[in-house]
Formats: sequence, C-alpha cells, structure tokens
Amino acid sequence: MKKSKLWLYLFALLVLSFIIIASILLGRENQQQIDLPFKTFEMAEIPGTGYEYPGKEPALVIVTKREDVGLLGDNVSKQSLSIIDSVSFGDYFVITVFQGIKGTNSYGVEIQRIFKQENVITIYAHFTERDPSVGAGAIVTSPYHIVKIPRQGLIGQIELVLFADGEEKIRQTYNIP
Repeated sequence: MKKSKLWLYLFALLVLSFIIIASILLGRENQQQIDLPFKTFEMAEIPGTGYEYPGKEPALVIVTKREDVGLLGDNVSKQSLSIIDSVSFGDYFVITVFQGIKGTNSYGVEIQRIFKQENVITIYAHFTERDPSVGAGAIVTSPYHIVKIPRQGLIGQIELVLFADGEEKIRQTYNIP
C-alpha cells in the first residue's frame, strides 16, 4: 500500500512539474520581441541653436503629445522642433537620445534598433566616441538622434530601456497617454 501511494505522489509531482514547465514556455512565447520601425528626424552633434543638452550623462526624452514638444527646448534644431510639432501623436510618439555634453567634436548617436516586449521598449544605440589620435576641434557638442515610432497600441505605463554599445545606460518608467 505504501508503494502505491509513493507512486501516486511521484506521478502527481511529475504532472505538476510538466504543468509548470509548460506554463513557463508558453509565457516566454507570449513575450515575443516586436521590432518597432522608426523614422529619423535628425542626427546631429550640435543643434545649431546656441544651446546644448546640458547633462554630461546620456538622456532619453519622450514626446507623446504636442504639449511635450517643449521638453526638447533649444537642445535640438528649430527645424526638428517644427517637424515634431506636426507629428500625429495619436499614431506616433517621438524618442530623442542624447549622448551628453562633450568638450570637443567627433561624437555621435545612432539609434540602431527599437523593439517592444510586453510593456517594455528597448532602444539600442551606438555612441560614436572621438578617436584620440585625431585632432579635436575647440567646440562643445551635444550629440543626439531624434526618431518617430508608431504607438502600436502602446498606452499606459511603459518601461524604456536604452542600451548603448551593449551597456544599459538608462531605465525609466513613462506613462503614455
């Protein structure tokens, strides 16, 4: 009698293990990465406004409605602000990645891939660093890249993660109206 209870217990444990493993695998399947296409508005070292993004560290600015365009201030070109102001924010939102202020030229930002997985948007970028063997100009720069991406049903609280050259630089939570 004890052997049959032991077998029943082992069988129940095996079935339970199967259910747990299947739910984990199905959960992963439902969390697919979906690439978000994006359109570049501007990539520049300096905005040409006489101002730069003042931070030394990278930054991420999200514009989801017309009232938020002012968040970019004079840190991007007037032409880009005009284009961003004409975006259909019901269908798109704008992401700007700033590399941070640099004491010379030959720096840059390039967004290479954006994808969503559940409520997380991950941005992969490349930060161009100045080659120290090449002469540098006596100019302060603030490289940035501005893109527009489709909302694709994104609404509510999302997490934004910026990776630059394989290193996580920023992780922030944002509410998309």
